[in-house]
Amino acid sequence: MSALLHLFKLLPDRDRTAAACVCKEWSRVSEHPSLWSTLDLHNCQHASQALSKLPHQYKGPLKVVNLEFAVDVTDKDLQRLHGNSIESLNLNACQRVTDAGIIGLVSHSPNLQRLSLYWNVHVTDTPLYRLASMCAQLTHLNLSGCKHITDKGLQAVAKNCHQLVDVDLTRCMEITEKGYTATASGCQKLQVLRMYACAHVNDATLKACGELLLDLRVIDICGAHLVTDNGAQALAKCHKLEVVNFTWCVQLTDTAVCPIAAECTGLQSLSLHGLRGITNQTIEALATNCRASLHTLDVHGCIGIKSCEEPVKSYLQRNLPGVRQFVVHT
Repeated sequence: MSALLHLFKLLPDRDRTAAACVCKEWSRVSEHPSLWSTLDLHNCQHASQALSKLPHQYKGPLKVVNLEFAVDVTDKDLQRLHGNSIESLNLNACQRVTDAGIIGLVSHSPNLQRLSLYWNVHVTDTPLYRLASMCAQLTHLNLSGCKHITDKGLQAVAKNCHQLVDVDLTRCMEITEKGYTATASGCQKLQVLRMYACAHVNDATLKACGELLLDLRVIDICGAHLVTDNGAQALAKCHKLEVVNFTWCVQLTDTAVCPIAAECTGLQSLSLHGLRGITNQTIEALATNCRASLHTLDVHGCIGIKSCEEPVKSYLQRNLPGVRQFVVHT
């Protein structure tokens, strides 16, 4: 049975259901709980139909649900998953799922650790309130593109979900300084914080990150036009930083980046795309402190970096020989 069980584990969910109909022995093997802990219907064109025929084995042991880009899934379909205490839930781009559908699953899943709602434009703060009250073990939260999320929803999560290590707020345009600073204050274990294309990110946001998020590894504030050197240089206190995206943070200069280079010596990827205030001073700081770790550097549009004796790219390669990629954004 162990060999057959192993083979069943290799089958996709839909094929495993069909295989269970071959004979009694295969049907018995198909009942093993270890086979039904994951439901993966990502990119499935007929996920709604698949959920309507969901085998009874999925009642109880299901821990991981991936419905990413299963675009026909509705709230009614999600009701078929009630009765499971889900630990990882991916509803990315499930545009027909509303607050009610998310609340229904979250309410049955107090051990939820990962929730991804990328580009679900119908989601509001309401499911975040339930998430905050039910799921204290949450570690990963992706709200990228959820344009109706506000400070109130984020504050509720930050108040109760202190185990968060990865939060994506990309294009959450309603969130302001209040939501960002609440996140830094309540979620001090954060290692990844993405605030790409978030217009309200400002100096106070980054100062809170610098003071409170000492385990931060990745920060993305692409397009944060309000941020100045005064705020950005506070990130130098986050000594574990590995990935920094300052793309189109147009007010930043060497004054912000040099302290980060000096203090964050494990820096691996840095985007300064479009920053005219960056000069050779930043390159020299990176060469002195991050030469061994830095492998990606985007200085496209940094017209302040100059070299009289050789092409600029040759100058960069000579000072930072470990960098394999010099342009990230276009």
